[in-house]
Amino acid sequence: MNLKDAISLITGLHGEQPSSGRLYLMVLVIFFVGAAFIFYLRTLSAQRTKEFYGSLGVSLKKIAKTAHEMERKTFHLMGLLVPILYEYLMRYHRWTQLEYSTLCWTITTMVWISDSVRVLLPNSMSYFPYSLLSRIIRDKERHQLSGTSYFGLGCTLAISFFPPAVAIVSIMWLVLGDMSAALIGVSIGGETVALKMGREGKKSAEGSIAMFICCFTIGMVAFAETRLAEYAICIGALVATFTELYEPCGLNDNITIPVVSCFALQWALSRIENC
Repeated sequence: MNLKDAISLITGLHGEQPSSGRLYLMVLVIFFVGAAFIFYLRTLSAQRTKEFYGSLGVSLKKIAKTAHEMERKTFHLMGLLVPILYEYLMRYHRWTQLEYSTLCWTITTMVWISDSVRVLLPNSMSYFPYSLLSRIIRDKERHQLSGTSYFGLGCTLAISFFPPAVAIVSIMWLVLGDMSAALIGVSIGGETVALKMGREGKKSAEGSIAMFICCFTIGMVAFAETRLAEYAICIGALVATFTELYEPCGLNDNITIPVVSCFALQWALSRIENC
């Protein structure tokens, strides 16, 4: 028995899956709307940027940090190209799940090798393409593997061992859910609910609530035609939110969010199929 068969045995039946056309359109719309919004922000002057964030309720002392986090998450939005390419190749070029997962493993291996070179040779940050990372990489990642490496591995594992719809939704939860948690947490976290959460007490209740709402909304739109989908989506969104919040086993959440939420969503869908 291989790993994929073992996962199917644990989660049960595949459950009802949404049409690929709905998923493809959904991811495309979110990607282009997000890209247009980010482009708009980049056209604003420094003063207009402050006014914009201020109009959203961001306090003056948090505007600079929020703007920097938004710049980092601009790069993360490119992660939606993974499910977009997945759906495109399956719909228009008849690729199989195995073929796309093989491509993902190849790219992920190349990214890990490249990132390892960056860590082993610090001077490489002065040269292209590593120089592009200088503005978005976290300080703690300068001497260790970046989130991009873990993101690629998390997406590849989800694509390799779970149905396409479940994998795509979990990747969207990782990209957009984690993005909403970070942006809301940085901009207004701790102002409404003075409760520090997470493994090191650095996460906010506002950020976690934002992530759950984002994940639940994405899941409900994707599985709108699935009977009793709200129960399965609620379970999956909660698991994704708590995974981001507590980072189980100390693993990078770019790996754990897509994999753990895939397990939860797949299991929940298989349960409602028998109702």
